[in-house]
Amino acid sequence: AQYRKSRLELRGAVLKLKALENEIVYAVEKSVRQLELKWKRVEAAKVTLNSAQAALDAEKKKFETGVATTHNVFEFEEKRAQAQSRHIQTQVEYIKAESELERFQGTSLEERGYHVIEPISNAS
Repeated sequence: AQYRKSRLELRGAVLKLKALENEIVYAVEKSVRQLELKWKRVEAAKVTLNSAQAALDAEKKKFETGVATTHNVFEFEEKRAQAQSRHIQTQVEYIKAESELERFQGTSLEERGYHVIEPISNAS
């Protein structure tokens, strides 16, 4: 009787372990998708920043030739500063997503000298 009870408890624990493993796999896959999305946002923000810088440079040249005013140059500087801020923000979001993925994978722990215990492969 005790043996049967122990086997049932073991099966329950194995099922819970499998469910937890499935949750972790899902979380890792979701984190990978988020990381890819965040990287695309970093790249897009970089393109926007480069475009804003080029527009500012062009406006400065116009100012040097007397075609643009300081007000125009300041507007383009503001747009460039906003683009730079957005680029930095997307980089921070990417780093956070990367950290979240490492957390789910347990790699950040391993890099700091902690080791994740391997689960029991198959107990029936």
